[in-house]
Amino acid sequence: MLDFNELVFNLKQKIKHEPTNTTKMNALAIALMEVNEYEEALEYFQKVAHLKPSIQSLHNLGYFYYTEGEPLGDGIWEYREDKAIEILKETIELDPLFHFPYTLLGEIYSVKGEYKRAIELLKKSISFQPTLENLNNLGVCFYHTSEIKEATNYFHLASLQRGNGNVSLHPLLNYGYCLAILGRHQDARLVANDLISLCKEPESDIERECVANIFYVINDFEEVVKIYSDTQFEYAKYWIPMYIYSLNQLGHKYKTKEVLDNVLLKTEEKIEETLNGEDVDWDYKDKMNYIDELRSEISYYKNAYKEILAGKRPILEFLPSIERNCYLFGCARHNNPNYNE
Repeated sequence: MLDFNELVFNLKQKIKHEPTNTTKMNALAIALMEVNEYEEALEYFQKVAHLKPSIQSLHNLGYFYYTEGEPLGDGIWEYREDKAIEILKETIELDPLFHFPYTLLGEIYSVKGEYKRAIELLKKSISFQPTLENLNNLGVCFYHTSEIKEATNYFHLASLQRGNGNVSLHPLLNYGYCLAILGRHQDARLVANDLISLCKEPESDIERECVANIFYVINDFEEVVKIYSDTQFEYAKYWIPMYIYSLNQLGHKYKTKEVLDNVLLKTEEKIEETLNGEDVDWDYKDKMNYIDELRSEISYYKNAYKEILAGKRPILEFLPSIERNCYLFGCARHNNPNYNE
């Protein structure tokens, strides 16, 4: 593994003799990020972009503004998505022949919900190099524009890119969910079963509870219950109604009430702990806001339970995740190439 402190020292020595070598300054800026010297890193990214406003220098400066921001003083930083967008738009006007600028700006627009803009950029990115990230993120855009068949296709292609560079299971999860809502239940089940196995691997970035979403859509309530039965009641608001509904569909009336009572009890305990706790990092207002959230959850659970008993199926709000990666030209850690100007 690289010693980045040593790399910073060596690059600074070289730049003393080559004060206009923008390639070395770019490498130094990235190395400074590795040793948490972000203000100095930004100074070098800015200097490189000023000396040589090229595809590489502009893109890397835009990437920094998006991922790190800029300092406001006293150790406070502000993300500068606005600056990143303007610089990346300028970069793309230079007609880069590599996917980084298109992938990054497409990601930004995807996060902002500007899906039509993102689709155009991500398609361009894929034309240079299809990656897990740009394929998945294009799928996300099509999902949010209700073009589910297109989304399914790109999630599938993204899942096939899983490997040493990125082992994320989210594209496969997104693919399985889209298959389910398209009514391709057998295909969705196969994906869900694969995910259950893959979740056990050390590098897995999803939990079994996520896979329950697929089983819930295809009405396999036994699998939903099987997954949730082994789960602790933490972060419950998202999935408790699905669990209760599945139990009710299987006729487990007593267990349904037991689950509700358990969740309500644990939420009440959180309220008591918060009221009686002496956490110095919490001021009174923050503490009361959190308690209000917990009380709102209690009302949510009780109302969901009543609706389920009345025959109403809880709606699953599934949001496919955006995939990210390092898009710095010349990043030594990720073996990213310099842009060949």
